[in-house]
Amino acid sequence: MFKGAFKPEKPGSFDHFMDSLGVATLLSSVVSGATKVRSKNKNASTSVKSTVKSIDEILDDATPGRVTKGRAIQYVKTGGYAQALDDFADMGVINVRDIPYGKVGTLPDGRTVNVRAKSSYSTPTLEIQDGKSSIKIRYED
Repeated sequence: MFKGAFKPEKPGSFDHFMDSLGVATLLSSVVSGATKVRSKNKNASTSVKSTVKSIDEILDDATPGRVTKGRAIQYVKTGGYAQALDDFADMGVINVRDIPYGKVGTLPDGRTVNVRAKSSYSTPTLEIQDGKSSIKIRYED
């Protein structure tokens, strides 16, 4: 089609016209699609930025949890798994994927965050991992 549009065997022929029309249609749909994707991404990033909560905001109504021997700092909140999922979503997590019993993703600053319906502590948990240390928020009902 491109060859027929730009280097036709018979310039001005019906085949030349149809090939030119095909190229024009293809290019306009590509440009239109790119504009829609750009517009959709722009709107998505705007809406995400307006609802993103910091970890400090998530911890506002949390109380300190038990002190561990490890590198984890623990907090306790109420609301169960539903609240844990809400807090996970409110943090602006990207690249979200399902894991057994929960979800995992990346915070805008690059840290890994996961939410699990079950944990070794037996309550729903939101965990923000920063290298070898982490913040764990346990959600009681």
